Amino acid sequence: APTPTVTQTVSVPAPTLAAPPAPEADPPAVEQLGTVAVKAAQHSVTLVEGQSAKIPAFGYTAAGKRVTAKFAVVGKSVASVNKSGKITAKKVGKTAVLVRYAGRTKTIVVNVIGKDTGAKLKSVSAKAPKTVSVGASGYITATYAPARAVGTKVTFKSSNESVLSVDTAGRVLGKSPGTAKVTVTATSAAKKRVSKTYTIAVN
Repeated sequence: APTPTVTQTVSVPAPTLAAPPAPEADPPAVEQLGTVAVKAAQHSVTLVEGQSAKIPAFGYTAAGKRVTAKFAVVGKSVASVNKSGKITAKKVGKTAVLVRYAGRTKTIVVNVIGKDTGAKLKSVSAKAPKTVSVGASGYITATYAPARAVGTKVTFKSSNESVLSVDTAGRVLGKSPGTAKVTVTATSAAKKRVSKTYTIAVN
């Protein structure tokens, strides 16, 4: 008698897709040269549909040199970002702009609203190093309140650039022994301005 044919069905599990890597945390407050970093002036921005803003953000080489980073947006239907980092709000929603350099990623949260709610900027605060060494980099991370204050941007200014320099993304660099004050200022689209000053010693 002929041998019967046996057909066996084997279930193959669907491949598991790896989750995208989580954005790295902010650089530590003080970091010696020799470490690659990515820094943005602020964590988030709120924009009205059609409004644009450019948040300073850069990569930093192991030698401490500032370089151009690459920008990408998570939700392209909500907002767009160009090569220079200019963010344009497209429709109501929440998304994130990713700033990338040498395997490091910094996230800027983008909130898009339909109209300005009139929220008035009230305060700004920052995490700033108390001391840095000559030749060492430090990073100032600013937060303003309320976060829904439309079009708010953060700037930084050193009282003594020969002792301590600071760039537009909040990265400070110790130049020579001494003390300098860094003023952190948040300015909303409605021209409301608030500031806070931090003293940093360079040794």
